[in-house]
Amino acid sequence: MTQLLRLKKAGLDFSLNVILGCAGADLWKENAKATADMLNRVQPHLLFIGTLHADKGCQLYFDMQSGAFKECTFGQLLDEQELLIRKLELNDTIYFGSHPSNVMPMEGYLPLHKEEMLDVIQKTRERLHDRLNTNPLRAGEGSILDR
Repeated sequence: MTQLLRLKKAGLDFSLNVILGCAGADLWKENAKATADMLNRVQPHLLFIGTLHADKGCQLYFDMQSGAFKECTFGQLLDEQELLIRKLELNDTIYFGSHPSNVMPMEGYLPLHKEEMLDVIQKTRERLHDRLNTNPLRAGEGSILDR
């Protein structure tokens, strides 16, 4: 974070990647709060949003299969994204969440589009109401096939 603040002080814009679900099903709330705190401090110009996914053969994939790491459900991913956005106090940041690993595509400027983005999450929650407690079906690059 120190180096990001140095960039900001020098007047240089920077972008950050945020991975929802990276703390797992048990810690999504803590992850959203800690991520929002860090982002509020550094005020990035652009945020890229994606969700955690694991390709076959990597250790995380095996941990998910064995239950050692609990992947977030649709509902938890939506909850984490909602909490993150609610906690964000950004002055002028582009939020770019169109990666195929996301539950739904979402783009906007923060704080300008904050309420609209929260509405999209709520509508997606309503649309997926019968699958909120299930894990996404994924393909290459973590693409969610059943969103």
